Amino acid sequence: MRVGRSALGLGFLCALLAPACGGIGAGDYAVYRIASRDSAVSGDCTKEDSTTLLSPASFVLYVAGGESDTPLLDLGGSVLPGEETDEGYSFSGKEVDKETFGGQTLFDSDHDGLDDNGEDDFVDSDADGIEDFEDDDIDVDGDGLHDLFEDEIVDADGDGEDDRIVDLGGDTLITSITISVALTIDGQTVSGTTNITSATSCEGTCAGFDGSSCTGASKFIGVEVEDAVIDVPN
Repeated sequence: MRVGRSALGLGFLCALLAPACGGIGAGDYAVYRIASRDSAVSGDCTKEDSTTLLSPASFVLYVAGGESDTPLLDLGGSVLPGEETDEGYSFSGKEVDKETFGGQTLFDSDHDGLDDNGEDDFVDSDADGIEDFEDDDIDVDGDGLHDLFEDEIVDADGDGEDDRIVDLGGDTLITSITISVALTIDGQTVSGTTNITSATSCEGTCAGFDGSSCTGASKFIGVEVEDAVIDVPN
């Protein structure tokens, strides 16, 4: 396997004999032009279209060195960390996005789940059996101020937040994308598989929500590109 222009002397010799010398080292790189077959899907997804055409792409395999000798695979839009295997390399990475929806904020002095303004017919924040509007002595946080008519903030636990403001939270939609690539190197040719899994799940009550997971797997073949020029974005 030829490595990048930075490989000199023993490093270049080892590249020719890889994986006997342990593959590429810090500062080395190799560029591959690959062709991927149509992906096969599994899980909670279906695929109606098909093609016998191959999809083109370029991989850049390199080791940056420094604090880490982890091999990296640049897919053109993402870079996956990996490790050496008996056959070549294995790379994987995962991106997780969380989005909160629903939920509401209540003014709920007695924490009964009902908003004091319009929903709760009997508000008793100090649990003395007397409705707050009729209670002359309501001082849950012990600051000497009537909680309803005088106190701007009721903070019994000292966290700086008004205890009467209750955040019921909401549900969290979790979307994840996992990419894994198995790369086998044979001289100046490569082959392998790419797996991309897209999954959704939910944290909270998530009424009526059904999670899903869909995986697309494709095989690829390719060849190392001699003296390739790497396009670096500005």
